[in-house]
Amino acid sequence: MEGKTILVVDDNASIVQFAKTVLYMEGYTVIFGASGEDALYVNDNHPFPIHLLLTDIRMGPKLNGCDLADAMRKLRPGIRVLYMSAFTDDDRVFQEVRTGQADFLRKPFSPSDLLARVARVMAGAGQPQT
Repeated sequence: MEGKTILVVDDNASIVQFAKTVLYMEGYTVIFGASGEDALYVNDNHPFPIHLLLTDIRMGPKLNGCDLADAMRKLRPGIRVLYMSAFTDDDRVFQEVRTGQADFLRKPFSPSDLLARVARVMAGAGQPQT
């Protein structure tokens, strides 16, 4: 997906590194943050389009993934959102998934799972699946 930029946000450095490597190898431009606050700083200093926010749901200390997604949608209307988490009990996330505002990728995931879900979200293909 040459020309597409993904902002990867997770407070687990190994997840960020894994996603960065897989996505970069597929041709995406990858920028990253270690927290919601860090991601907003990265956003403010990135003058080019960001096409997808790939974010963990549970992060701290201040902004969780949903709050970050809300902020990014205001700053970059049209940005697509893909949540990732090992936890599947967040009603707000699943409301967004049900209404097509976001998609969800369960941790742990394989490189092929990540690439397939990112491609699906980037393409805007139909109603997201969980």
